[in-house]
Amino acid sequence: MITGLGLIVLNAKDGSMGSITSADRVMFDDWKSDLTAVKSCYDAMMNASFFLNPTRREMVVLWHSTQICTMIDGANFVAATSGPDILAGKNDRAFFITATGLIVSPDNLEAGSGTMWDLSDTYTLNGTATATSSTTLTDANATLNADMVGARLYMSTGNNAGDSREIATINNTTKVFTFVSNFDNDIATGDTYAVSPIPFSLRAWRLQHEEVSPFARWITSGVALKVRKLSGFDDISNNKWRVGAYRNGGTSIESTVAYPDVSSNPADSAEALNVAGIDLEPYIEQIASGVTFELTDAEFAVSYTDSRNVSAS
Repeated sequence: MITGLGLIVLNAKDGSMGSITSADRVMFDDWKSDLTAVKSCYDAMMNASFFLNPTRREMVVLWHSTQICTMIDGANFVAATSGPDILAGKNDRAFFITATGLIVSPDNLEAGSGTMWDLSDTYTLNGTATATSSTTLTDANATLNADMVGARLYMSTGNNAGDSREIATINNTTKVFTFVSNFDNDIATGDTYAVSPIPFSLRAWRLQHEEVSPFARWITSGVALKVRKLSGFDDISNNKWRVGAYRNGGTSIESTVAYPDVSSNPADSAEALNVAGIDLEPYIEQIASGVTFELTDAEFAVSYTDSRNVSAS
């Protein structure tokens, strides 16, 4: 439950309470104005509690087996509830409802399309823009469907990489998406996108070493990722990862990024990356629909220099 003390787990056997302090920043800072709108539910098959914030389109997931919290971004549902499995009528499941009336449940069997809304995989869920526009996205090679309306479309590459917008209309004849609000930058020919993905992103601790001054200037020269259990990356346009860094406490990653094509070939999983700053926080992102993976290691090649500005006497 969410209480004035934050996220709390109540032990039904003895009434004791345990605090999940890893969620404090979300509850007390990010969600503090939206707590009255938060919906919660429990899924017995996943042994997890879900806390949906429909205002921010975010969901905190508490995994009871490990007492670890994770965040699901882009969860554009309007409500959440729990109840017996609709199909089997046995274990209680979590159900999430969209504004268009679609009901979905966590895919514990991994039998769905790998999208937030479980859209049909006969639609184009990963594609490439074939025209440049400031207000629409055109993909002449796409198969579109009205079921996509209301879902989130994420840009994977280009000037809008990492950003998403809600789909307002689709036209399968002209192969055009329109959005509830425009992207900040023009969508360019060749930019890749994903429809209703479950986006993955990681912002790591800043680069540091106990024997290096906290005022040293760090310089990255390259990055390599190690990923296993790759599935769904074949024959899609947005199979690359976006890797960069937050610099000196910034709120957005630096414009210089790397796009490694992670595969079983180690050489494909490494790219040059040149970012410098006193505080560098590595960032890793993968946005594609219908993919599974396990990111096990990341290595940033770095050097550092004295950053002090010494004036002449």
